[in-house]
Amino acid sequence: MKKVSFFSLLICVVFSMSCSKEEDNKTKTFTYPTACLNIANTEIKLGETLVVSNCSEDAIEYEYFWGGEETSLDELNSKIFNESGTFNLSLNAINENNAVDVFSKLITILPAENSAYLPSYMDQGNYYSLACDINPINGAMYYIEKSDSFYYREIDENFEVTKSINLGEITTHNNTSSYRLAFAMFLEDGASFIQIPYNTATSISRKEFKVNNSGISESNFDLWEFDLNYLKLNDNLFSVGGRYMENDAGKNVYHATVNELDLLGNIVESHNFSIEGRDALIGNLISTSDGYMAFGGVYDVIKADQYNFANYKSKLFYFNNDFELQNTIDLSDESVSRSATSFTINYHIKEVPNSNNLLLYGPGTLYIVKPNGEKVTTIPLDLSFGTNSILVKEEYFILSEFDHLKKYDFQGNLLAQVKHQALTTSGIFDYHGEILFMATKTRQFDDGHAAWQMYFSKVDDNLNFLSF
Repeated sequence: MKKVSFFSLLICVVFSMSCSKEEDNKTKTFTYPTACLNIANTEIKLGETLVVSNCSEDAIEYEYFWGGEETSLDELNSKIFNESGTFNLSLNAINENNAVDVFSKLITILPAENSAYLPSYMDQGNYYSLACDINPINGAMYYIEKSDSFYYREIDENFEVTKSINLGEITTHNNTSSYRLAFAMFLEDGASFIQIPYNTATSISRKEFKVNNSGISESNFDLWEFDLNYLKLNDNLFSVGGRYMENDAGKNVYHATVNELDLLGNIVESHNFSIEGRDALIGNLISTSDGYMAFGGVYDVIKADQYNFANYKSKLFYFNNDFELQNTIDLSDESVSRSATSFTINYHIKEVPNSNNLLLYGPGTLYIVKPNGEKVTTIPLDLSFGTNSILVKEEYFILSEFDHLKKYDFQGNLLAQVKHQALTTSGIFDYHGEILFMATKTRQFDDGHAAWQMYFSKVDDNLNFLSF
């Protein structure tokens, strides 16, 4: 009996202890964290700041993710958004028991056109900006537009059109003409010359309009010649480009061309240069201490359904004061081949501040060179769609490259960049203390159709977009 009583007592004690532990576990509370973020706005424009604060509870550790990549709260609140799109912002809130709660929200960075001004007269048709700059005679901002016709328009500080000139109709050749560029020259008497080069299936040609008090006149040119720039150097007027003619070997090729002009824009003398027996062009020209330096290139023509360049190489041309060719220097290490529209573009020559060096920006590459042509820095860039623009400041420069703006120092280091969705940028310049550019992009409308649409955007020195 005693033995049975002892075991019974032991069982009761064990059972009693077990019951006591179950009661303890039932009364013990297991807490979970609550993940929370306060987000000021889930739709922001390029260049605006995302304002985020943590409102989580019962957590001691936090993990932040932007677009799947880990970040921090400080980085989120100081982030410069250089690409539009919809991104996932998420937070993992963790407590002392390693329990996790997740907060997630989609943030939309609106494309550049939502940070831009679109000319108010545009409907849902095609509007393409071929050039944009400041008229040096009257200080007005102007642009040259291709829509139902060609237009020269000036605008005021509120971007409202104050002057509009219908230049003339658009020329097509078997529906193959392609327009990417326009350029203008303004004279003290108010007259102006405007040229628009274009590509056909077999050639590069041009349209030229002369605007003065008497009205508008259009010059007729041979299909086989073109210009890429007007220049005023030492009070003399020039145009540069290419002219198709027979070389010394009896072969018809484009010759690199410099035209001397009178005050009516007429050619007084044309200087044509056969380079290496190949096709050649000049895109820009500057005066030097002993003559002139030109920036252009040589190439081979492929005449197919679309007029193409093959084996293009950038070159410098050196002339004396009588435009006798003294020397040429190859800039390109490699040759490139593309549609001719990628080469009938702006060829920029800019002086580097506080230096004798020069910036050369042409098809797909920016070069920083010494006056003798020796390369200091080479920056490869996207050649797509051709049209390019550049703004040189005291300590850096900003250029357009396809659908990006990029900021570099004069050693070629990339300082900032922003993607703005445009296909071409027709001008970038200082305007009332801000940096303004005009661009063209494909715009989708609610009914599903798409059209070329042009717009203005503003950025600060760090390429943050500014609102209008």
